Amino acid sequence: MADFDNDGRLDFLLEGLSGNTFVSELWQNTGNGFTRVPIPGLPGIANGSLAWGDFDNDGRSDFLITGLTNGVIKVSQIWLNSGGGFTNLPIPGLPGNFNNSLAVGDFDNDNRLDFLVAGTTDGDFVSQLWRNTTLVGNAPPAAPGGLSSTVSGDTVTLRWNPLADDHTPAAGLSYNIRVGTTPGGSDIVSAPALANGKLLMPQMGAARNGLAVLHQLRPGQTYYWSVQAVDSGFAGSAFVPEQQFTMGQLLINPVRRPDGAFELRFTAAPGSSFNVLATTNLALSTSNWTVLGTATEISPGQFRFADTQATNNPSRFYRVRSL
Repeated sequence: MADFDNDGRLDFLLEGLSGNTFVSELWQNTGNGFTRVPIPGLPGIANGSLAWGDFDNDGRSDFLITGLTNGVIKVSQIWLNSGGGFTNLPIPGLPGNFNNSLAVGDFDNDNRLDFLVAGTTDGDFVSQLWRNTTLVGNAPPAAPGGLSSTVSGDTVTLRWNPLADDHTPAAGLSYNIRVGTTPGGSDIVSAPALANGKLLMPQMGAARNGLAVLHQLRPGQTYYWSVQAVDSGFAGSAFVPEQQFTMGQLLINPVRRPDGAFELRFTAAPGSSFNVLATTNLALSTSNWTVLGTATEISPGQFRFADTQATNNPSRFYRVRSL
């Protein structure tokens, strides 16, 4: 997948057999569904591989496609994205091949995407590394700005703003986030990049559009996070200075009522539904938890449950489970 039109939505390219017909099709994400984008001259291909990347460093995602067309002709082609369509880029000497694998990356660290191809061609095997000699380079994007976090129940929403890139427009940037329970940690969400932002894998970031939402975080825990931008040439920015947020306490003023019932309250996203479970021994397996009932939302985001059987147990432990 890739965002070939830089509108912030992921599109996809496919190849293969439909019945007895060889197909290669690009499908554009409109936000309300997908629509096919014709690419004049693109052959239908099967038994091959696909790889996206900005090979000419113009800020738009191109693709490399390999395989068999019409069952006999071997193909290896790069199609450049002009913004108004795709054009086949002739590469003298690049062997057509099938039953193969592709890898894209900047092996010589010159800020240009190279590629490796390994497969079958003309009854033989091929493994070749192709170096990109495009004249235009690609600088990493600037680190994002305007970081903020909003906590609601066990959920946090992380937001940031894109800054400048030399080729990729803001909507075409993706992001890697790092979240940990200690300063500099990544035990909650890790990023495939070094601390200086150098990507360990040539791929898009996991987040888009300046937004990430994390669920089921620990009440009362402080988390540390940072984010980097990734452009269409798979260059990563530096990570921004680390930020932090603290989850609210889940239980609010648990009390023993005069009738002996134990009443607990907690916060969560408005409109959510929860079962309340209890056990008398935390050392036993998770199957020992008993569902007591469903919590009541007494006001937006505020939930309450009363355990009327609490008087029958000298000790009792509770948990809530989202429905």
